[in-house]
Amino acid sequence: ICENLNSGNCETGTATVVVSAATLAANDDDFTTTPVSGQNGGNAGDVTANDTLNGVAVEDGDITISIQDLDGLSGATIDNDGTLIIPAGSLSSSAPTWSIFVGTRWATSRRSRLIRLVDT
Repeated sequence: ICENLNSGNCETGTATVVVSAATLAANDDDFTTTPVSGQNGGNAGDVTANDTLNGVAVEDGDITISIQDLDGLSGATIDNDGTLIIPAGSLSSSAPTWSIFVGTRWATSRRSRLIRLVDT
């Protein structure tokens, strides 16, 4: 660093900063108590409602959410706010329960969780 009034008056110093990875907890979700109509589709629930980043509830804008495995359930999507959307006609009573794996990514932290759905 140098003095503003006397540019020849300078000194060298060292600063050390330790940056550690964030702790991300993507917890399993169970939406079987609020079934989605297979005929009409609908919102299954918020897959980020019980997740934390550094021990604090996640802000959806701080994470990226993606579906990794639909387990045969086609057309399901997740909104930016974490809402899992099941399209009309996508659920079938022949397979009444699905397990969908959703990965959440923030920086280099990656976690997967299990989501359970049931058709009505």
